[in-house]
Amino acid sequence: MRRVIGWMEDHGLDLAAEKTELVIITKRYITTEIPIGHLGIRMNNKLSYWEQIIQAADIAAAVTMALSRIMANVHGPRASKRRLLMTVTQSIMLYGAEIWAGTLNKKKYCKRMAAVQQRGALRIASSYCTVSKPAILVIAGVLLIDLLAQEKS
Repeated sequence: MRRVIGWMEDHGLDLAAEKTELVIITKRYITTEIPIGHLGIRMNNKLSYWEQIIQAADIAAAVTMALSRIMANVHGPRASKRRLLMTVTQSIMLYGAEIWAGTLNKKKYCKRMAAVQQRGALRIASSYCTVSKPAILVIAGVLLIDLLAQEKS
């Protein structure tokens, strides 16, 4: 902590040490499972962000369902207004993506996030759930979640 404070002082910055928490991240294997939550980002001792993906997808799915209930699927708001509400769920899913975007290379992680995104895209286009994922994303004009996460990082 002294090294960090020294560097910051050299660069004209100030740090309140009593409000500061230091997290050391290493690739050394730790045998016990220690879930870590820092600033709302969830990870474990293997630096796996699966907990973060699950939590973000579940919250975004709940928000998508709540927002879709206030809009009728037939004769409701236009797609532009629906797309605005979809950005809310994407923001929830992409919170902290600068840190964990690389983990979306795993299919399991990407599938979990893409399922929520597909439900939102179905609501934007006011279409049936039988429409394929690639088709509905194109119709709704929504970028893939893994591409958005990479762009953010």
